Amino acid sequence: NHGSYGSALTVATRAAARWGAALERQPVAFMESEVLPELCDTLVRVAEDILGEPSAVNTVALVPNATYAVNSVARSVVVSSGRVKAGDVVLCFGKSYGACVSALDLACRDVGATLARVRVRCCCAAEEEDDDALVRDFEAALDATACKFALLDLITSMPPRRLPVERLCAICRARGVLTLVDAAHGVGCCALPAKIRDLGADFVCTNLHKWYCTPKGTALLWVRGDSVPIYPAHVSHGHGRG
Repeated sequence: NHGSYGSALTVATRAAARWGAALERQPVAFMESEVLPELCDTLVRVAEDILGEPSAVNTVALVPNATYAVNSVARSVVVSSGRVKAGDVVLCFGKSYGACVSALDLACRDVGATLARVRVRCCCAAEEEDDDALVRDFEAALDATACKFALLDLITSMPPRRLPVERLCAICRARGVLTLVDAAHGVGCCALPAKIRDLGADFVCTNLHKWYCTPKGTALLWVRGDSVPIYPAHVSHGHGRG
C-alpha cells in the first residue's frame, strides 16, 4: 500500500544498509568528516532530479517525513514568526491529514489563534465542478476570517483527490496568506509540476518513501526563498550554522 507507507526497492534498502555499516565502522569519522559532503551532494541531486530546479539546493531540506516538515513550518510560521496573533485564523481542509491537523492545532493554541477547516466536497460528476466549488468555499472562508496561514493538501488522504492547489495558492498570495502544500503523495505520483515553485506555495513538503520507493525516513521540505525563516522541529548541533 504505497498510499500508507510505501515499499522500498531492494536497491534502495541495500544502499541504506551500506551507509549504516559505514557509520558503524567509524562513527566519529563518518559523522564529523564524511556525511556532510554526501548530504550536500544528495541535496544537489534532489534539487535537479526531483524538484526540477538546480537553484533549489539552497531552499530544500531533508526531513524524516512530511509530518515532521509540517510541524517545523507550523511552529516557525504560527508561533515564532510573529505573523499569527491571538484572534487570527489558520485554515486547512476537512480532509487534511490528521497528524498535520494536530500540529496546526497545537501551534494555534500556543498563540491564541483559531484553526478553521474548509469542507471538501466529493459529489460532483465533473472534476472541474468539484474544483470550482472548492475554490469558492475556500475564498469564502478567507473572506470571512483574518486568515494568515493555510495548509493545502495536494492529494487528500481519504478519499484520494488531487486538489487545485495552484489556484488556491494564487488566491492566498493575493491576500498575503502564507501557504504550505502537504504533498505527501506528490513525488512519484505524477501530481507535482516539473518545477516545484510552479505550485505557487511558500512551503512544500513531500515524502519519498511512498511512491518514490525509498527507505522509510526520507522526505523533503522546500521553502520559497523570500519566505519566513523555518526552524527544525528539534534543535541540535547545527543550529545557527546555516
